[in-house]
Amino acid sequence: MRTVSIGADGQRYSYELCGGVHVRETGEIGAFVFTSEGSVSSGIRRVEALTGRAAVEYIQDNLSALHHIAGQLGAKPVEAQSRLAALQDELAQSRKQHSALQRELARLKFESLMHETEPVNGIRTLVAQVDGVPADVMREMADWFKGRVSDGVIVIGTIFEGRPQLLASVAGGLTKQGYHAGELIKSIAPIIGGGGGGRPDMAQAGGKDPSKLADALQAARDALAAKGR
Repeated sequence: MRTVSIGADGQRYSYELCGGVHVRETGEIGAFVFTSEGSVSSGIRRVEALTGRAAVEYIQDNLSALHHIAGQLGAKPVEAQSRLAALQDELAQSRKQHSALQRELARLKFESLMHETEPVNGIRTLVAQVDGVPADVMREMADWFKGRVSDGVIVIGTIFEGRPQLLASVAGGLTKQGYHAGELIKSIAPIIGGGGGGRPDMAQAGGKDPSKLADALQAARDALAAKGR
């Protein structure tokens, strides 16, 4: 972009962008407001702006939006930014509390499920559905299981935000005996319309059909039972 320098003998009193349209005096331009600025390519930046009545209308529209937002926040326009920041802090704290509660409920559910473990081919196994649990909490549940069971297999499924998810974890030295969490998940994930896999000791998958989650878990039970045949 070209620039226009106004002044003489090194005494520059104005240094301006040249937009390609020349006026006799700056008063003809009227109001001027930048609307965007960004990189076009290496060493080149693009600046967009409005002038005259278009600039005034742009400012009025933004002021109107600011007043509307401030009204929704129950604050004056000058207080909108600080009020929004306070609400964001409150939301972050609420999310932390929700996450902590979610984990506590998952822990209680896990303790209840531990009474439902059963031996399959001499291996302590837990296959269960725990709805409303996000993927990170599922991984924690797998860690809790490993902390309680020296050699075992856990397969859990959940429906979180309308989508089914599966997790399998192999504890202890069972991976050396042919138990592979990744292969197990890979074999049952298509049932829920998804795919996945992972390591021998830990694997996850997501899908699209929550109505088939129970079928996928049953397939996991059957696959584990077949290991001893």
